[in-house]
Amino acid sequence: MGFVRTGSLVGLGTLNIRILRQKYGDGKPFSRPGKPFSVIPAESTLHLLNLHPKQNRMKYLFLLILFIPIASLSQECPLIRDTDPYTKLTTLSTGFMQAGDTRLNIESDGKEIDLFFIVNGKCFADGSNVYVYFEGIKARMFYRNTGSMNCDGYVHLKFRNLANPNITLKRFSTNKVNQIIFIDADKKEKVVTLTAEQQDKIQQLATCLIEEASQNIRP
Repeated sequence: MGFVRTGSLVGLGTLNIRILRQKYGDGKPFSRPGKPFSVIPAESTLHLLNLHPKQNRMKYLFLLILFIPIASLSQECPLIRDTDPYTKLTTLSTGFMQAGDTRLNIESDGKEIDLFFIVNGKCFADGSNVYVYFEGIKARMFYRNTGSMNCDGYVHLKFRNLANPNITLKRFSTNKVNQIIFIDADKKEKVVTLTAEQQDKIQQLATCLIEEASQNIRP
């Protein structure tokens, strides 16, 4: 005879589990530190499911529909969490992803959210201009490099991490990025056009990180 843990019968509810216990008993009890549980015969579960087949089908279909969005969300938000062993502070990041022929990593340390671009072969000054064209918005949005002068192609767009994110940051979540223009230290333009796949991925991961970071604000 097979057994099923009562703790796993979430869909049956407390009342149904009580019925099974009264009718069939708890089965052989098991326990683990701090989390005792008991088991019921697997045949008991099948018997209960056959009592009202139509009702049970509808109940489990409803539970499945509720579970699918939660499972999908966890799969669609693969954020990287790195906890410092000394400070115990956790940093969230998307990991580097392609944005045209540049790379982008979005990171939050709890205080700030940093959009970190690497534009190969370019030098940038502190305050170099960056223009972003978002889908559905005619006018381009203006940003400045908040990083230091460098010839490694590094561009940082940093924002304070707030419960209600700044609109210039939130645009990366609410609208897809079509094109980015970087103005380098020589005042030359570097035009970056994103593919549809890159647009979707950046918007998706930006949404995940901004939402989670806003719930973990560090003063």
